[in-house]
Amino acid sequence: MDDGLDGAIEQCLASSGCPQCGERLHLLRILSRRTATAVIATHCEGCGAVANRVCFTGDLLARLHHCLADPFDEGLPEGEGAVVAEDVVAMHDYLNGFDGDFLALFRGSWRP
Repeated sequence: MDDGLDGAIEQCLASSGCPQCGERLHLLRILSRRTATAVIATHCEGCGAVANRVCFTGDLLARLHHCLADPFDEGLPEGEGAVVAEDVVAMHDYLNGFDGDFLALFRGSWRP
């Protein structure tokens, strides 16, 4: 494994705690490894929970940062508001009554 990915795994372990109790995580094994990413299995020394983590090299994170725009930087489209509970209920009601395939669902522009 290259130093960049080794460093990313070490940083991943050091920067995040157990999702259950917040205690330190230990590397159990590497489940998958690519050029700039690794999926690792971790073990919590506090509660014994096992969790999987995805680790990225800093270089990949920098490239992704430039590709993915922060939605808060760009704001909402003109005339659009944030999604609220009423929007979710309206879509739920619409989908309950929808009798079509995937393409028919996304072909048109439905508005509640």
